[in-house]
Amino acid sequence: MICSILLLIILTSCVSGTLVVNVTQTSYQAEENHHITLEWTFTTNPHTSLDSLSIFCELLTDLKNPGLFHLHEGVEVPESQDEQFAGRVQWDKDVLREGRLRLHVSRLRTEDSGLYLCDVLTDYGSNSGRCWLNVTAARDRPEPETPNTTSPPNTTSPPQPESRGRIGLYCGLGLTAALLADSKDHRTERHQTRCPDLCGYDDAVNLALHYILQHLDSAGTYAGILFVDFSSAFNTIIPALLQEKLSQPGVPDSTFR
Repeated sequence: MICSILLLIILTSCVSGTLVVNVTQTSYQAEENHHITLEWTFTTNPHTSLDSLSIFCELLTDLKNPGLFHLHEGVEVPESQDEQFAGRVQWDKDVLREGRLRLHVSRLRTEDSGLYLCDVLTDYGSNSGRCWLNVTAARDRPEPETPNTTSPPNTTSPPQPESRGRIGLYCGLGLTAALLADSKDHRTERHQTRCPDLCGYDDAVNLALHYILQHLDSAGTYAGILFVDFSSAFNTIIPALLQEKLSQPGVPDSTFR
């Protein structure tokens, strides 16, 4: 009788030792709101089916041990899953026959951190494997800047829409055109020309300042002036070529005609 008992104990220990449970990683690191896959492996027996396989995985904590996954005789038991993991755990049934347990945990939380234990029970033995998961808080990301229409304009970096960005170019080209039309004879006989309202250098400056001041009356506007003196180089400029170059940035024909 005693020999029979000893033989039974020896056989039981041998059978239990045939099942080995391992983890692919002993430690996992992830960030909050991301997802991760926890994986265990265990030895399989070709003579047994999944109906004899039971698995229970849980998170070991000081207060309670919330259930992560429960498989009883090849059938998942969702009622055993703790509400902490409800709707966030998926498993691969296809690889279970290969001796691999994959649990995909989504939308991670910081409270998911801890030691995870999986107990595997079959008709040829039982064993368990453990792994550690550390979930860190999500990094603070700066919110994208949105335009503020109520705040005063930034004087260090003012907005540059197309209508404002070209005011300086138009003013400079207007002065340039006035100077090109104003030869030395025109300056001495300014009141004898066909355009007595705008013929001299002073008139061009005054007209430009008039339009600039009108433009600056609107809030959030600015103006730039470009002075180009062609008085000494006018004889070397081809008027048709100048007209073509000035039309490329979209300057109206009336500006330089």
